[in-house]
Amino acid sequence: MSGTTLGGIRRIRKGSSAAIAQLARQRPTEPVAWTEAEAIRRAQAGDAAAFEFLYQMHSRRVYALCLRMVSNPADAEDLAQEAFLQLFRKIGTFRGESAFSTWLHRMTVNVVLMRLRKNHCRPIPWKRRLTRTLRIAGQNAMSALPICGCPAPWTG
Repeated sequence: MSGTTLGGIRRIRKGSSAAIAQLARQRPTEPVAWTEAEAIRRAQAGDAAAFEFLYQMHSRRVYALCLRMVSNPADAEDLAQEAFLQLFRKIGTFRGESAFSTWLHRMTVNVVLMRLRKNHCRPIPWKRRLTRTLRIAGQNAMSALPICGCPAPWTG
């Protein structure tokens, strides 16, 4: 299981560390400038620098998606890490029929949903809360209008 060491450095789950350690040893010394398509192709071939490039390109978006779904920063970090481990395992299956960001988004959602199912939790019902908030705001705005003698459509 992932956690934090005494120095505050994140550690990676057991079993995944061998793959990550191999990537760290292959890390380039100079920055690279690739297109996303070239980085995907290279990452599919096992290039660690290309995978790191993809990580840097998409990590904020993946974390934000995880955070939106679980509303807990620590869990969102763990889930984002899990999503990129899944990406590392599955990048060879990316066929390019959709945008890479779309494919990664769907994979991330699946990772989060699997964790929520495993923990018997539900995602935050943000849509229901937003609808209720908008309905209350609409009622407040409508109550400030002059009365014409007609019943209000939102009551009852």
